[in-house]
Amino acid sequence: MKKHSDTKSVDELRNKIIGLGDKSARKSYYPQLQARINELEIAKKKAEESENRFKILLNSTSDGIFIYYSENGKLYLANETACRMTGYCHGDIENLSISDIHPLTYREKILKDFEIMKNGELRLLRNVPVKKHDGTIIYCEINASSLKMDDQDFIILAYRDVTEIRESELRQREIEKKLNEAQKLESIGIMAGGVAHDFNNILSVIMGLTEILLQQNSRDEKISPKLKKIFEASTRARDLIKQLMTISYHGNDEKKPSHLISVINESVAMMRATTPSSIKIINENPLCHDLVMADETQINQILINLFNNSVYAMPDRKGEIKIAYSNEYIDESSLKYYPLLMKGQYFTIEFSDNGTGIKQEIIDRVFDPFYTTKPKGEGTGLGLSIIHGIIKKHDGNISVESEAGKGTKFIIHLPIYEGEYMETKSDSTQINKGQGRIMVVDDEETLAEVNGEMLKLLDYDVTVITSSTDALNAFKEKPENFDLIITDMTMPELNGLDLAREILGIRPEIPVILCTGFSDQITKESAMTVGVREFLNKPVTLKNLAATVEHILSSE
Repeated sequence: MKKHSDTKSVDELRNKIIGLGDKSARKSYYPQLQARINELEIAKKKAEESENRFKILLNSTSDGIFIYYSENGKLYLANETACRMTGYCHGDIENLSISDIHPLTYREKILKDFEIMKNGELRLLRNVPVKKHDGTIIYCEINASSLKMDDQDFIILAYRDVTEIRESELRQREIEKKLNEAQKLESIGIMAGGVAHDFNNILSVIMGLTEILLQQNSRDEKISPKLKKIFEASTRARDLIKQLMTISYHGNDEKKPSHLISVINESVAMMRATTPSSIKIINENPLCHDLVMADETQINQILINLFNNSVYAMPDRKGEIKIAYSNEYIDESSLKYYPLLMKGQYFTIEFSDNGTGIKQEIIDRVFDPFYTTKPKGEGTGLGLSIIHGIIKKHDGNISVESEAGKGTKFIIHLPIYEGEYMETKSDSTQINKGQGRIMVVDDEETLAEVNGEMLKLLDYDVTVITSSTDALNAFKEKPENFDLIITDMTMPELNGLDLAREILGIRPEIPVILCTGFSDQITKESAMTVGVREFLNKPVTLKNLAATVEHILSSE
């Protein structure tokens, strides 16, 4: 803003001099005119210096400064930082109002806030969206103060760009959210493991007693079929518990050469029981090479996650799920499509549905951890990321094809196993009896008695003990009285592994079998390093127990 009063006084003085007719009279006023002009030049110079200092001050700050007319909201001035921040040049500023540099959806609120600022009731605004000249949005903190110049009211606004800080805080909150989610999942995993352990102990009793009764009543046509049904139901319950244990699975691979079609068929049979009957399941079983080095539990987990996603994607829970298999040779030309694979023969699984499909803008994110399109509380966003991790650990690849409204197809490639392979005859019903003195240790009294009864049925001499410290004392007294130790893992005082260490310290050659319903502290490999001969998961069937005991004692 510029003042004009001094200029007017000079003009009036000049007009007076010109209006004087007498030359001598005019001359007498000349010194006054010159003096006044000198004063004005000095004032002008001071004003310019003051203006320069003002501009230097404005442009030296890292904040964007906007000055606008309080009455109409039109911008009067902006410093260099404000222009860089918003992308406007100084010539643009005078054509804008303060509301023009904010998104349309936010203008009503910002104008209300600025009105409050005028009254001095509000000094700072946080995380205010600012619209740049190119349309991009940044976020600022805004500080306000009032200014009066030439009898006009102005508002000075200091804009501080906090976009990076805001994004960092949002990322931090997202990380904290994900960590909390992970902790919840870990807690669920711990709970699942404990439930699995307890259920396996219960099932061990049911299945053990059922098998004993089956052996004792094998020729009774009335009782035997009923006992078989109880055993079959218990077996299905055992398989469900295996699925529960996958929730707390910590990556201890148990890979072995497996015919995956039969493994997948078992998973499909289980999923049919939980999938709505309105959803059709097509499971093709062509002749193809399906021998893969795989962890069957993890493969089962893949199928469960894919089934659950497909069922969720079915409108009104109606539709079709299809599973198809084939063999595919990945050569040099194909590696560009599958950069994580090596050349070779692969077993391919195509899992497809005709559900709602996946939008193209998010399809690249479906394997990201914690990413989910499900409403809050209905999905963790871990299912597909876990599948991706499992496939990667199996040296395979998973890809997805989808279109919104036209269903989804997941294609899984797993390398064919080319090594030596001996087919096991798991369907054998032969149960051999034997001889030997066996100590059975389990703090669950009923379970210890059932295991003892199964071994007595096989003609073994059995000592049942329900305390690990009592078992160790009994062994210390007469270590030569036993040919084999079968111990539970989870027990008070001494756990199964500690008991095995103590016993093997006394007689290093005595075989020990370690049984567990679930434990995240022990694996088969770690048990073997202590000297344990075999590692059995509960519930232990009569056939499995008989085969394991016979194998160990016959090799002594």
